Amino acid sequence: MEKNLILLIEKFESWYNKDEHKVNIDKYDSTVTRYHLEQLNREEFIKFFIQFRKDGGKVQSLGHRGLSNFELEIGNNYLSFRKFVLEPFDKYFNLKNWFERIENHKYFGVGIATIYLNRVDRSKYPIINGKTIQSLKLLCYELSSSKNYKNYSKVKTIQSNLISRYSIFENFYKIDSFNHYIIGTKEGKEAITEFLISNDFFEIENNINLSKTEKESLILCRIGQGNFRKNLIDLWGSCSVSDFKETTFLIASHIKPWKDSNQIERLDKFNGLLLIPNLDKAFDQGLISFDELGKIKISNKLNKPEKLGIYETMKIKIKEENKPYLFYHRKNVFKK
Repeated sequence: MEKNLILLIEKFESWYNKDEHKVNIDKYDSTVTRYHLEQLNREEFIKFFIQFRKDGGKVQSLGHRGLSNFELEIGNNYLSFRKFVLEPFDKYFNLKNWFERIENHKYFGVGIATIYLNRVDRSKYPIINGKTIQSLKLLCYELSSSKNYKNYSKVKTIQSNLISRYSIFENFYKIDSFNHYIIGTKEGKEAITEFLISNDFFEIENNINLSKTEKESLILCRIGQGNFRKNLIDLWGSCSVSDFKETTFLIASHIKPWKDSNQIERLDKFNGLLLIPNLDKAFDQGLISFDELGKIKISNKLNKPEKLGIYETMKIKIKEENKPYLFYHRKNVFKK
């Protein structure tokens, strides 16, 4: 597994050296300082942080979303916000206390607040946002989805260890770029998928609790063959949605993704749908899902679904055992 991770990190490094994240690493070195911020008058200070939030600290662009509300908020609470953002420069800065007071400053949430901390000192403060949590979970670290201080501390411990083990990462800014790579880029998604498949095979082959037959079944299942597909054909008989019966064209699709499933769930026929290719692709990418009655849900991100043969009248004959898996898909995969 170590070899697979090193290969993934090397692919990231090649991407990073050509990406704007590398250019932006020192973007705020001269402006997010105590000296610079203290020199700003009220108007300049507010303008600086409006732009910082809009740009997402050159880490994760927030655009104009909530920007007018943020401007109003810091205008009305200028002195308390100014004091708040200058605290990280204090000699005896209390990170836990500061973190737990982020919620007092509306429209300056945990994501942008920890980006700001990272810009104060990228060697000391990690960033926590959805990509952070999703990325570390893909790397098999146990984290909740909360963006509280407890989880932030876990993220810092995990990422500190990664920086210590792999010198390529250097600091928390660069490891956040790695998070973006595997979650937010096409090449990164392909690289992490390859990494996960390789690790799955390694885990299966080295699991002493599995018989040879179970190992072979799991591996065949992983690459879309074997008993899982056979069981889905026996269960559904045709496409779960369209009733297309030529099984040669049908794809065995996991409802709860393989990477998120345990060994039992990966082989459970009720964690699968038999789909024609266009529906499989849309389902896998979270562009469609199904409600508790089996009626299709179509994402707003899918333009002109009818061009793909996807219609609001579609439904599946849902089975009771499908429901927990479909609930997971709606909550964690489906793009509303």
